[in-house]
Amino acid sequence: MEKSSEISQCKLVPVKFVVAITFSPVADVDASMMGLRAFLGESDIATDVFDFDHTRYYHKEMGPGLQKQFISFTQLHDRDQLVLLKLKCMEIEHSGMCQRSRSVNLDPAYMEMPKLVVASHKNFAHRIHIAEGIFGDVQLVYRGGRFVSNEWTYADYKRPDVLDFFRQVRASYATALEAMA
Repeated sequence: MEKSSEISQCKLVPVKFVVAITFSPVADVDASMMGLRAFLGESDIATDVFDFDHTRYYHKEMGPGLQKQFISFTQLHDRDQLVLLKLKCMEIEHSGMCQRSRSVNLDPAYMEMPKLVVASHKNFAHRIHIAEGIFGDVQLVYRGGRFVSNEWTYADYKRPDVLDFFRQVRASYATALEAMA
């Protein structure tokens, strides 16, 4: 009984949410951002928009000329909100559909000091089921004073400017955690 009471007394540290937005030229990114802000609050750090040419995975559905941006949000949340956030992102994606195809793809993630965990509705060997058909995927690990990729890490998460973005997000997250202490 002692161990279960110790476990129930563990305090979960809040996390910082990041969303990767991949979008076609016809996407209403502002509408997507409004939906994200309604759920997460204000954004604070963002990458520049860049050409998403690392894969052709989305071309059949979303067409060519895709662009991408990573955005983090100021307010810290419970990591358990990742499932709800992924479901909300899927709802936002479907609300912006053009002729039965998505024009925007939203991939939410949370940052903890040691890692970045991305939510996916697709299972794979290195993904762990969280709840409601949503899986957690550790894309980056913080080791030796920098983010390190895994063998399965998406190419766009390894870009130097994106890694710099995640370093900035981690610094902002650390400051927010210190302010809570």
